[in-house]
Parts: sequence; C-alpha cells; structure tokens
Amino acid sequence: MLRDEHDLNDKDRAELMHYLSTAYPSAGADALVRLLGSASIDDLDKLNGGRRSVVWALEKLVWLPETFERSAKLLLALAEAENERYSNNATGIWNQLFRPLLSGTAVPALERLSVLERVLTSSEQSERRRELALEALMHVFDSHVSRGTVMDSLGGKPLPPEWHPSSNKELLTAIQRAFQMLGEAVGGVDRHLA
Repeated sequence: MLRDEHDLNDKDRAELMHYLSTAYPSAGADALVRLLGSASIDDLDKLNGGRRSVVWALEKLVWLPETFERSAKLLLALAEAENERYSNNATGIWNQLFRPLLSGTAVPALERLSVLERVLTSSEQSERRRELALEALMHVFDSHVSRGTVMDSLGGKPLPPEWHPSSNKELLTAIQRAFQMLGEAVGGVDRHLA
C-alpha cells in the first residue's frame, strides 16, 4: 500500500499513515523510516500533499522514548527540506524538542542533547543539518515557551509524562551541557575556516 515517499504525497494515504502511527507507534515509526529514511532532499521538498499528516505523526511519535530518535531524525530530514510556513512545521517541531520545558517528549534533556551532538559532530551530516542542529541547540536557552494542546494517550496507552527537570540542578546540568556543545560547535567552525 505504501511503497515509498511518493505514496505519502497522497493526502489520504498520509492520513492513514498518521492514524496507523498513532495506533501502533513503534510500527508507525518503522514504516516512516522505511518510507522516508533514504529519501533525497528533493523528494522530501516535493512532499506536499501529505506532509502535514507526516509531521503530525512524527510530532506524536517523538513523545515516546522508544520512537523518539527515529522520529527526530525524520523531522530533521524534513526540516532540511522545509517547504511549510506554519510554526508547527518540521523545523518548528524539531526546535521544540530541545527546549528544557514544554518540549513535547518524555525523553530527558541530556538524552535529547546527545541526538544534537551526533548531528553536530558527524561528517556524514549535511551543512544544513548541522545548521539546524545548532539552531535547535539555541532553543535549550528558551526561557519563555508555550505550546498548544497535549495528547494524553498514544497507541491506546496513557502517555508517559512530558519530561521536565526534577530540580534546578537538573535544569542547570542540561543548560551547561548545551553551552559546552555550543562552544565545541563554534570551535569546530573556527577550525573549519582556518
């Protein structure tokens, strides 16, 4: 039924993928990786008809620790080929993931930062993806955030609570790590330019 990323350009098929991902999160994440994981930037840029449904599905899947990393990587790929102007487009959701509060995921901040670190330090990532990772890293420092509605279940199961720091120390640790990563990223830029 869904063979490749082109099938997700059909609004009805993309909505079906969204509903299946909501009902079966792990299988949905696997299917989205299969359909989009090796798609080119050009193909992802042309994903128009079903893009909203795909982004909505990924926004839900990043909530769960078991589907977070796969879904975050797909959001990054879609952000690299961004073609929407909504605030909750792939880029907006990608950036939200790294805020210390109201991130839209149950995954702890330091685990999320490790995803950014892998993007920032990998020579296999495009320059644009590293820029998006750096932009997302800046959202760790957001102090005034808001978000719309929150779901209470996924796959027929109650969602784990959204991560928030259990103490000021935990928040400070995440912010310090983000500062360290920022320094390393800027140092890497200096070395690259030299």
